[in-house]
Amino acid sequence: MGIVIHLLKQSSEPADAPQCPRQIDEVLTGLGTIADGIVVLEGKSEMLVRGINVLQASLETLEGIHGMVADSGDHEEFLRRMELINSRLRSELTRLASILRKTGLAAERVRHIDRSVR
Repeated sequence: MGIVIHLLKQSSEPADAPQCPRQIDEVLTGLGTIADGIVVLEGKSEMLVRGINVLQASLETLEGIHGMVADSGDHEEFLRRMELINSRLRSELTRLASILRKTGLAAERVRHIDRSVR
């Protein structure tokens, strides 16, 4: 029974806990690199969202202009293509929203780990 208790006491300690200041510095450096990557990803994702919003607004303008100059048969095909493009843009916005949500969660986890290590 004594051996089991001894093993249980050993297993309750963190297996990969840094044991020296050098290891702690390596962990903190890694966290900083991860945090920097998250910030870059968030910035690029937000830039893509803004770009897609501009594209959607431009498509609406183009649709209005095309409606004024095209005949009805040509305009129906144009509208079908516009809807397909808009559908794809909405899909990309949904994917970007998911990426931003996940990067926000990842950033929070990194901050939590960073606070607990320091």
